Amino acid sequence: EDKVMSPALLVDLAKVRHNIDVVLGLMHGDANRWRPHLKTTKCSRVWLEALRAGVRHFKVATTREAAVLLRTVDELLVKEANEDGAPETDAAPAADAAPALADSARTPPTHPRMGDAIPELDPLCPVTPWSAVVDVLIAYPLVGPAMRRAGQLARSHPWARLSVLVECEEAAKDLPPRVGCFVDVNPGMNRTGINLGVAGDQGGSQRVVATVAAAGAAFRGIHFYEGHLAECCAAAGASAVEAAAAVVARGARCAEAYETLADVVVAVNLSRGSGAHVVVQEVVTSGTPGFTAALAFDLKAAVDARLDARTAGGTHAHVAHNPWPVHRVSPGTVVFHDWRGERQNPGMGLVPAAVLMARVVSIPAPGAVVTLDCGSKALAAEAGDPAGYVLGRPEWTAMACSEEHLPCAISPAGLAGDGGGSP
Repeated sequence: EDKVMSPALLVDLAKVRHNIDVVLGLMHGDANRWRPHLKTTKCSRVWLEALRAGVRHFKVATTREAAVLLRTVDELLVKEANEDGAPETDAAPAADAAPALADSARTPPTHPRMGDAIPELDPLCPVTPWSAVVDVLIAYPLVGPAMRRAGQLARSHPWARLSVLVECEEAAKDLPPRVGCFVDVNPGMNRTGINLGVAGDQGGSQRVVATVAAAGAAFRGIHFYEGHLAECCAAAGASAVEAAAAVVARGARCAEAYETLADVVVAVNLSRGSGAHVVVQEVVTSGTPGFTAALAFDLKAAVDARLDARTAGGTHAHVAHNPWPVHRVSPGTVVFHDWRGERQNPGMGLVPAAVLMARVVSIPAPGAVVTLDCGSKALAAEAGDPAGYVLGRPEWTAMACSEEHLPCAISPAGLAGDGGGSP
């Protein structure tokens, strides 16, 4: 402890593995349903745990995150290739050795070892659950140099599948070679995506169809992030019954949004009759707050019901032979978990796997305030106040932080044994 500079992020890998297991348990062990967002964890050693658990689809926010993930898998490919060529030994691997992907019991037996020879992927061929070593979605509407950087990453990692978000025909037509796209649909969050409520000659769904047609064979699927449905169900003072009722109510609002999503999927699939020749392969929804509602929603049934109504109970004509879209969810904070996540989804069994180590550096108001050496540069201050909670000190309440300082208000009882001394 005395050798660690603060503030420092401390990650408990055993708890990371526990949280990954809990989330996969909610998916009945099907890692193919999960496309975790890596913008929270930002740590290749943690990403290796997801890879070891059988996860192959990922979501990132920046080209830099994508580059680090691809480099991490590059290094793992080399590591496994070297291990395959090394002489056999009875020595046990080091306790902190990076896990080999093929060691995971959850990895489907049809998936090759990371070190096996893998042919260069055709970026425009239909995607099967394990057809690539990794599948990375840069969940951002890239423009200019950022889009060119995505193209560079795709060219330099032919064993990976790389996609970006688009929300207009012009962007869909301007994709670099080997880069796929997900059409971003705005479910009401009003941050990015095609607004389905826009009035006009064609309407929102037809704008989606037109963008899909412009993308052609580069089209991968629909991105639909309902991040505005994110209230904390276990609010302060709420009983367990009230929290459970709030979860159900939020789930109902999520289901309404997914019904709209089903309308979009049907509109795209039926558009194949006009010569677009594309089909929705994947739908990506849901961060940490709403992913359990997404897992409970039967998208296939919703799409089927609409197709039955549109075709008068027929065989869905030209869409019947196509695979139904994989509905993947993208919670990422669940890997580390935090107090806000616990209040959003209470009682899920997740545990905090990452904490920030800080030290008291000042007592500016003896008996009332102490200051820790962590501020907005070390904490996710954009989540609002309080930006954190001090473990083991429930009587300390975090106040508004500045860049390098976090003052904490302390109840009189909290300083009773501290003596008001120096930090």
